[in-house]
Amino acid sequence: MITGRDISDLTDEIRKGTLAVDLDSVTVTPPNGDAITLPFPVEVTLGEDDLTCLIRVRDKSQIPLELLPMFEGHMGGTQIMGVETCYRISGSSPEGTMLELENFWPRAVQTNTTMGAGSTHHFHFNRINLLAKGWDAQNYDDIQRQLESVSTGLKPEPVETKRKEPANEDFFAILPGVELLIRPHGTTSETIHPFLGKTTSSKRKCFQGEILGGTFCLEERDGDLLVFYRREISLASDSLTARQIFSGILEAIGFTHGCQPWPFYLEHRCDYRVVERWVTKCRSSQRSALLPMSKARLHFESDAQQLFCKAAEFFARKDEKAKVFTRALWLLREGTRDGMPNEIRLITLCSLLEGLIHRLEDRFFTKDERKKIVRREKWKTIMERLSLPWDAAFSAVYESWDFYRHPLAHGFQEKTGDNVVSSMQAYSRMTAAIYILMAQEIGFRGTMERSVFEGNDEVDLSKQIRVQNTTPGAFQ
Repeated sequence: MITGRDISDLTDEIRKGTLAVDLDSVTVTPPNGDAITLPFPVEVTLGEDDLTCLIRVRDKSQIPLELLPMFEGHMGGTQIMGVETCYRISGSSPEGTMLELENFWPRAVQTNTTMGAGSTHHFHFNRINLLAKGWDAQNYDDIQRQLESVSTGLKPEPVETKRKEPANEDFFAILPGVELLIRPHGTTSETIHPFLGKTTSSKRKCFQGEILGGTFCLEERDGDLLVFYRREISLASDSLTARQIFSGILEAIGFTHGCQPWPFYLEHRCDYRVVERWVTKCRSSQRSALLPMSKARLHFESDAQQLFCKAAEFFARKDEKAKVFTRALWLLREGTRDGMPNEIRLITLCSLLEGLIHRLEDRFFTKDERKKIVRREKWKTIMERLSLPWDAAFSAVYESWDFYRHPLAHGFQEKTGDNVVSSMQAYSRMTAAIYILMAQEIGFRGTMERSVFEGNDEVDLSKQIRVQNTTPGAFQ
C-alpha cells in the first residue's frame, strides 16, 4: 500500500492528470558530474505526452556555466542522445516530500520567451523517485530504538533488539486499468449499524499464493490491479533475488491477462526501510490481445493458477529464453491492440510464431536435417516431439500461417480466399499456438484452448515431452 499522505496525494494528482508541484532547494546533477544549485523556480507537471519540468529563467546570466548546454540547446545537425546523457534534478515539495526527477532529458522540448519576464523551458523526464525520510528511511531495529527512546525519555543502549517476526523484503506495485482475471480468493467486509446490527459482505477479487519462497497477492481495487510480494530476507542467498521474482510476477500477469505489466507506482522495502519508490505517468496497462485461456477458466480453474505460477517462476530466471518470450509477448500485445489494422495483427503473429518455430528447429534438428526436410514436415515433427496434436490443432495453425505470411510479408498483397472469417480464424489460431508453445516451454501441465474463436476444443499439455537437442547453444 502507498504509505504517507504526502506520497498518496502526489500519486492521486498524477493519476487524475492534475499534477502541479513547485520544487524548493533544487539541484541539478549532470552526467558524471556533481550537484549544482539551480537558482530558478521549478515546477513539475503533466504535459500532453509525459511528465514535464518547467524551469523559469529570469536572467540568463544567472545560469551556472555547467548548465548552459541544457538551456541553450544543441546547435548544428542531428544529435543522438541516450539515457547516459540525461541529467538528474532533485528538490522538495511544499509538503517536504523529497523528489528526484529521473532521466531528465537535457534538451528543452519547448521554450516560451516573454518580453521583459525571461523564458520558460519545458523538459521531459521519465519518472519521479520518492526518496525516503523519517521512519521510511529506517529499518526495524532503528524504529524500535526510537520508540523506546520516546517512551522512556532515555537514549537506549545499542543492544540487539529481540524480533517477534523475521525481517522481510516487500514489493508493491499498481498496474492501472487492469482487471484481475484469476480470482479464487476474496475479501470480507463487516458493517455494524446502530439499528440493523452487523452485516458482512464478501467479494472474489484476490489471488494469493506461494512463489519461490515468498507469498504474493493480486488484488483488484478501484479499477487497478495491486500487486504484493513478500519474502524473508534470510532467503536472499538464493540464486534469485526478490526483485527478480517480483519482476517475474509482473511478467506472469502480462502473460495471463494480456496486458502490459508496466506499473505506474512501485515500492520496495527491506525490513521496513524504503530502498526504491517511484511513480510515473499513469497510462492504462490493459490491452485487447486474446488470452491464453477463456475468462471463465481463468476465473475459476486451478489450471489458470498453475499457469500463472509457472510463468512467474519462468520469467524470474531472466535467462535467454525468458528474454525472448518477454519481447515476443510485448510485440503480441502491441501488435493486436484496439484499432490496429488486421493485416498488422496477422503479420505480427506470423513473425512471432515463425521465430518460435525457428528456435525449436535449432533444438530438434541438425543443420543438414533442416535443409532436407520441407517446412510443413518440420513443423509436424516438432509438434510430435513436443507431444502436441498435429492433426487436431497445429495443422490448421500451419495452414493459416502459410496462407497469410508470404502475401503480408511481401508488400501486403491481397490473396484470393481471404475474408473476415478466415482472418479471424487465423488470428485466433496463431495467438493460441504462441501461448501453447510458451506454456509448454515454461513447464505448464494442464489444458489450453486451441482457438478461442472456434469452440472449446483444448490441447492437453500434461504429456511428457520428448526432448532431442542436437545443436550447441540451442534453446533448452
